Amino acid sequence: MIMKRNSANIILLFFLIIGAAFFLSCSGGLISQGKKLVDQGEYSRAIELYYQEIAENPQKSKAWSELGFAYYKSGELIKAEDALKNASLTDPRTFLCQGLVFEAREEYDKAIKAFGYALGFSPDGRTSSQIKSHLDELIRLSLNKEISDALSDESNIDVSSIPENTMAVVNFDGSLLPPETAPLAFGLAEITSADLSKVSSLKLVERMKIDILLKELQLSKSEYANTALAPRVGRILGSRNIVTAKLTGTELDKIRLDGVIINTVDKTSRQTDPGESKIENIFKIQKDFVFNIIDDLGIKLTAAERDSIMQFPTESALAFLAYSRGLEHKSNGDFGSAQIEFEIALELDNSFSEAGEELLAATAASMAQQFGVATIGDLEVTFMQGTLSTSSNSGQWLTGLLTETNILEPEGEDPSDPTKTTPKVKDPIGSAAVRGDLDGD
Repeated sequence: MIMKRNSANIILLFFLIIGAAFFLSCSGGLISQGKKLVDQGEYSRAIELYYQEIAENPQKSKAWSELGFAYYKSGELIKAEDALKNASLTDPRTFLCQGLVFEAREEYDKAIKAFGYALGFSPDGRTSSQIKSHLDELIRLSLNKEISDALSDESNIDVSSIPENTMAVVNFDGSLLPPETAPLAFGLAEITSADLSKVSSLKLVERMKIDILLKELQLSKSEYANTALAPRVGRILGSRNIVTAKLTGTELDKIRLDGVIINTVDKTSRQTDPGESKIENIFKIQKDFVFNIIDDLGIKLTAAERDSIMQFPTESALAFLAYSRGLEHKSNGDFGSAQIEFEIALELDNSFSEAGEELLAATAASMAQQFGVATIGDLEVTFMQGTLSTSSNSGQWLTGLLTETNILEPEGEDPSDPTKTTPKVKDPIGSAAVRGDLDGD
């Protein structure tokens, strides 16, 4: 069944790494003392100091924010939430703290809203990417919970109550294509879903939710287009209609698309007219497929909807193939490889906006993945006055990691010794600390 996500690294992500670029550090006083105690794990003593500060300065919202974080770290989530209600709504840290509290309580929708508010403060590009990446994780967790609940209550689902205008585009079956073109199944399904979402009278199920369910059901790629399984998939997703297709290679350079629409309620299926084209004209048969679906459902498009659907995402078949490979890697959780493919797609067509959006998401996810592998939750990096200092032999490894992930510039002048250079934090504000065994795996 679906596994809960370990959020140990999230604390580092938002309160250490992001803290270096997003939050101003405190200077002196009870709050500063309290923060040091929190860093040392002495939460009760820190909480006492924060209450002392609040007693002396009741309107000082910073103390309430730090109190909420201290309660969060100590596991007292209800008290953390209550404290954060008194914190400033003009401080993004308030919302990040709230997000962590809600996430720990598995109230994912509330956590998504809180992190979304933090994103509304328009942090710098790197910080924004980190928050968006985490939002993707939270959305996945929320959808995981929805799918888990639906599966456990599957026998009680009333299919007649599923709205008629709901539709899910499940992954296409490209298992009969040569390995080099098989990833097109991912790209064509994604673009088809995006096109259908432009029809105002249709309500599309999120692609991420579909991906989660198919993995939970442990379906193979060839089973995605199985009309016998589709009604069950539709019931669990809450979709009246399921759309999928099978791709086959008819000649060395041609692809055939056979689409199908399955009704979840009456379990009937209707095939669309098959399409066949060379790879460079693949969007011709994909657009025909979309319009066949729309006609089959009896939907009358506006001129604006039709024109929008007719737009090709790219004129480059090679760029689209790279984009499709990226989507396949993303589906497999390999964000580093996905990032490389989306970069290739943009190099081949720098106006390929869909590839650009996926690249941003994959880059942030890949960065988070790299930190997770390094067990960063047990490490400490100290950012001070824009420089990185470490006292371990593994400092060089960590410096390389942070430089590669675009947090550090390769080198800058060492303020303590003008003859030396040291890695420099890009656009530093404030400070952050991560400590632990730098020689660990």
